[in-house]
Amino acid sequence: MKLFFLRHGIAEDASDGLRDYDRALTDEGRAQLERTAHALLRLGIKPDVILTSPLVRAKQTAAIVGPALDVPFEEANELQPGCLLDDLLRLLSRYPLETIMLVGHQPDLASMAARLINADERGLVLKKGGLIRVEITGRPQAGRGRLSGLLTPKMLLLMAGDTSAGNPNGPAVELSTETPPNTLSGKVKEAPFDHDNGA
Repeated sequence: MKLFFLRHGIAEDASDGLRDYDRALTDEGRAQLERTAHALLRLGIKPDVILTSPLVRAKQTAAIVGPALDVPFEEANELQPGCLLDDLLRLLSRYPLETIMLVGHQPDLASMAARLINADERGLVLKKGGLIRVEITGRPQAGRGRLSGLLTPKMLLLMAGDTSAGNPNGPAVELSTETPPNTLSGKVKEAPFDHDNGA
């Protein structure tokens, strides 16, 4: 099984009178995700389904990426903020598919990915609009995964042809030119820890 962990795009700040649940993507966030979707398309990434947190900013992210990749998306309450690996495993048990994209929040996504690959979650940095790929052999459970790709938002924007993104910062990923076009493989060279843990 291949899992893609995609953090939602840039969203409105929390403010008085606005529930966290209802925070929507900003115009910048929408524009960035449209370019990110183009990068995913160029990389040949096409999951069987996209499962998204029911929060507005996550659903809007899936609604941009799904049609761009021609992939259906569904809400999954398990992916709300506070999602744990056990919640994810119960969710995956209902979807016996080969490739699934999960749209959700931090620190949940990086924490679940880290548990799957038996790593320290502080070593996985997932910015808004960033992507982690984990490959799992056999039945999904803690420690059975392998980190095969980590792309920062800047990397994805550069892959989409957005030269204004500049040089990407953060974890470096080596993409194999021998990888089939429908896969993303890589090896994290460095995964610095930062404090961007907002959902």
